[in-house]
Order: sequence, then C-alpha cells, then structure tokens
Amino acid sequence: MTSTLIADVSIHDGRPGSAPSVGNVLIADGRIQSVGAGAATADTVVDATGKHLVPGLIDCHVHLFMNAEPTAIEDFMQADDATKLGWAKANCESLVRSGVTTIREIAAPNALMTRLLRDIHAENLPAPRILPAFSNITTFGGHGHFLGVEAESIDDLRNAARDQVESGARFVKIMASGGVMTPTSDPTSSQYSSDQLRAVVEEAAAAGVPCAAHAHSIEAVRNSVEAGITSIEHGTFVDAPTAELMARAGTWLVPTVATLYFVGNNITHPALPDWAREKVETLRPVFYKHVDAALQAGVRIAAGSDMGIQFVEHTGETLAREVAVYVERGMSPSMALASATSQASELLGIADEVGTIEPGKVADIVLLADDPADDLMALSRPESVWQSGDAISRA
Repeated sequence: MTSTLIADVSIHDGRPGSAPSVGNVLIADGRIQSVGAGAATADTVVDATGKHLVPGLIDCHVHLFMNAEPTAIEDFMQADDATKLGWAKANCESLVRSGVTTIREIAAPNALMTRLLRDIHAENLPAPRILPAFSNITTFGGHGHFLGVEAESIDDLRNAARDQVESGARFVKIMASGGVMTPTSDPTSSQYSSDQLRAVVEEAAAAGVPCAAHAHSIEAVRNSVEAGITSIEHGTFVDAPTAELMARAGTWLVPTVATLYFVGNNITHPALPDWAREKVETLRPVFYKHVDAALQAGVRIAAGSDMGIQFVEHTGETLAREVAVYVERGMSPSMALASATSQASELLGIADEVGTIEPGKVADIVLLADDPADDLMALSRPESVWQSGDAISRA
C-alpha cells in the first residue's frame, strides 16, 4: 500500500477541548503513522496549507434502508427487498463520499442487514464502517414494528435480544416509548417497564453487547436509565431532573436534532402525511430543549441524526447540521466535533481504532477547506476523504 503525507495542515484531532495545531499527518498501511511538525517522506504528498483535517465522521443513529422521502415510512413498508437494498447501497456510497466513515445502523430487519453486509464485502462497495443493531425490539404493533421484532413477555424479550446478538448485533435496540414516525404510535407513551427493559439489557450484557433505547417520554427515559441502558436515542422530553439522573448513571444521549430541524423546516410539504405533521407540531414547543438540559447536567452526548426518515438525507450535511445545532445550544465547537468523532467512537466501543487523529489509529480522515471551529457546517463540504488510508473519490 502506498503512503500519503498530508502536509502543513491544521489538525483538529477530535479530542474534546483540544486546540488545532499545524503539522503533517503520514498515513500508510491503512493507519496513521505519525502526526506533528517533523519531516517525513511519502509516495504521495498533499499540500494542505491553510486547510483543516478532522477525523472521519461518525453518525450513531442511521437508517440505511429508508429513502428520506416525505413518505419514507410508507415507501419502506411497500417496497420489496431488492428496492430497499438498492436504497441502502446508494446511501452507503453517499455517506462515505461525504466524509461519514462510520455509522451505527440503528434498526433494520435481520435478513436485509445481513444481505447488505455480505454484498458490501463481496462486491467491495463504497460504504462506511457499519455497526449494526439489526432488528429493533418493540411491542406488538408498537413503534417501528415494521423494522423489528415484537415481544412483550420477559421470556420473549430475552429471546429477541439473544436473536439479535446471534445475528451479529453490536448494539441491541429496544423501543422504550412510542414514536413519531409510526402512524399509530404515541411518543409521549411508554412501551416497556424497567423490568422488561432490564431483561433485554441483561441478555445482551451476557454477550458483551450494550443496549440503545428509543425513548421520547420522561417515563421511558427513566425506565431505561434504571434498567441500565447505555444510550438514550432522541430523549425529546428530557428535562433537568431526568438529565441529572442520566448524568449520574453515565447514560449517553444521542439527540437526533437533525430530525427536528429538517422535518420542522418541511412541515408544510404537501407529501408529508397529516399524521406525521400533527405529531411533529405537538413536539415543536420542546424542540432542542433536551440538548439544553443534557448540556447543563453534563450528560455525555454522541452525535446521531436519524438519517433516512422524512427529509433527513444520507449526507455529511445532515450530520453537520446535527452538531451545528449543539453549538447553537451552547456546546463548544471542539466538543461538538468530538460528539461526531471521539465521543461517538467511545459510545460505540471502537475508540481504540477510530475517532481521533493520532498515531496507530485507522486512517479515517477528512480534509476541509474551511475551519470547523468557525462553522461546523464546514463538515458538509469535504475536499478529500480517506477511509482506512484509501482516498475516496468525491465524484
């Protein structure tokens, strides 16, 4: 494998609070070999004077098999598997070319996810590194039932968790509350008790696998924290006391504010179903307030955008908007970048491999013309992307 030297670049290493420094980054054999001001030689030298280097971006909440159209839910339920696989492959390519080099695929039927992973490997398809949750676990007819498996008794919940782990799940996802994008589901309701959630957590933990809980309502979040869930997905109604509970327990928040931003900005689109419009409007008074509460309480935040649902497209712009909202709510630009790099890698259990620019790490890196410390939307405009040391064409 050839070596590449990215020279005279401003390095944003992805660590919280870390100031950028100008230097050289040498990559070879798929990894970062050196970082600093020292001289180095390479087969290819990229003059990056005046430009900015960040770690490959990580999105912790992605739906690859959805098309982000106003009718995304209906489209998914009506499409055949070949169509869904086509969407997923196109979405993978779009993501990696835009600098999103790692994702957690948060809910997809086992057969589809297994087929996608096999095709990516067999056909050498352009794709981010994927940490799959496989099928989500939900109640009968509950939120996301079309993506997952339905279980309610303790025994059935344990069996469902075991099935996902045996399929290769890196996280087990359970729907602790109702949701916005299932027509018959109520996001202010709870779907499981803490005892039911604990059964899933214990079963997954026996195999060394953490759990993520879709949870909008305060009761669902509190049940999830009590049960030992690792990350709360969405957390829309989280208030100050609930955020403090999460902080004490070390529970992560994946805010998915990109959904509120993009769906909220398209609320009058004529193709958006009335049921979706009405539920989003009921949430509008609390838009982004869960981020405020989490920041005040010191909850650990990892970036996740909910790509794939209505209007939330599979691009780096979506993830950039997610972290830009964090800054608008008071997070520092350095910490916001970390939420989509080093912090995200910590949540996903891969911090020893990716998430920062330092020697020994996998060479997932993104070159930007503009300074992300001035504007996080710079992340949506990459000039070059490397994944495992290989340059990814931007065409």
